[in-house]
Amino acid sequence: MQWREADTLIMETTFGLSRYRFPPTQQVVDQIVSFCRETIEAGEVPVLLGYSLGKAQEILCSLDGVGLTPMLHGSVYEMTRIYEQLGQSFC
Repeated sequence: MQWREADTLIMETTFGLSRYRFPPTQQVVDQIVSFCRETIEAGEVPVLLGYSLGKAQEILCSLDGVGLTPMLHGSVYEMTRIYEQLGQSFC
């Protein structure tokens, strides 16, 4: 796959308005990892929800990076595999 130059890029930005302010990504990742570890230690199964393309892969890589192995919903798995088959590596 080759990247191409564009004069105009149109994209969906659910939280694109300046009034939306979120904590730094690493802070959120740390909270997710803590939640997962605490939940597993309590003998429960953590469940995380996210869009099937984008957020799900961020979560996947964040958990994989700390040694937690996630189970993926079928739609997330399929979307991830398609991108990997096209040469996109997420982690």
